[in-house]
Amino acid sequence: MWLFVLRRILYAVPILLGVSVIVFGLVQLSPGDVVDILIPPEAPKEVADALRARFGLDKPVYMQYLIWLGHLLQGDLGISIFTSQPVVVDLSSALSNTFKLAIPAALLGMTLGVTLGTLAAFFHGSWLDKLFSATAIAGVSLPHYWVGIVLVALFAVIWNVLPAQGMGPEGFPSTWEQIKHLILPVVTLSLIPMGVISRLVRASVLEIITREFGSLRPCTPRVSSIVASYCTL
Repeated sequence: MWLFVLRRILYAVPILLGVSVIVFGLVQLSPGDVVDILIPPEAPKEVADALRARFGLDKPVYMQYLIWLGHLLQGDLGISIFTSQPVVVDLSSALSNTFKLAIPAALLGMTLGVTLGTLAAFFHGSWLDKLFSATAIAGVSLPHYWVGIVLVALFAVIWNVLPAQGMGPEGFPSTWEQIKHLILPVVTLSLIPMGVISRLVRASVLEIITREFGSLRPCTPRVSSIVASYCTL
């Protein structure tokens, strides 16, 4: 088991290096650089050259990549030019918001998927089965961005009951002011797992309830000669 995990980790190293090279190359191919963002076009050339030397942009591309890779291996992701904060701080904030959305969306999608799939199987062939199956198919088929736009248009613009953007106050979502900012994105993100799980659960439950089991007849287990029970043969 541990050997398999170690092998998978080792396989991931060249993949990550390849992805980093491709992404770094695409950034280099894009027009302009970070200096063009920081200073206005009418700034003196000397100022632009000094900033490029400060950020190491005057070095060859391969040297820039090696320097960046060395800092990355040391845990130094640099300073953001937009927030003037360490990139690690910005990533930590974004990762926290991701967990706030991903975990409730996964729980909601799993709960709805198991519930709808089980009910659809038990009411196989009825209008409930068709309704729950159509809901599952719609959850898998509808793109997230379109569903998000529709939900924002309905609940934030037309009915004005939920916010259209933002994460709300900082901290664990325990108040209504924090929770209401999560409702629309969580519902949107839960649709695909809900649809996939619902279809799998429906098929599994149908297979079980339609399986022909053997007849039941009384028998006495060997474990005890006193207590009698029923077993399946």
